[in-house]
Amino acid sequence: RRSGGGDGAGMMPAAILLAQAVPTISGFGMGGYSCAKAFAPENIRATQSWVLGFWSGVNNSLGLQVGIKTDAEGVLGEVQRVCAGKPATLLYVAVDQAYANLRKQGL
Repeated sequence: RRSGGGDGAGMMPAAILLAQAVPTISGFGMGGYSCAKAFAPENIRATQSWVLGFWSGVNNSLGLQVGIKTDAEGVLGEVQRVCAGKPATLLYVAVDQAYANLRKQGL
């Protein structure tokens, strides 16, 4: 039963509220693979599809058109550049970094 008075009974501590506001990010499908595994020859087609779909989803959710001044190969190339120096990086993290790179460049 919640108290109607001003004694604070029934209220959640601020730390709990803040903890609930922080989203948990999960890499689904190819996004949870390391760059090395994602860009292995046997996974390349699935990775390309996943990257472009994820990218399109981010653009849609943010109402942006990052990558509009390039093509699919340009987007994939930027992701591969991010992955090249960090093969253990999860693919979704590398795509996020590539997205930020192209966004910063106005592409």
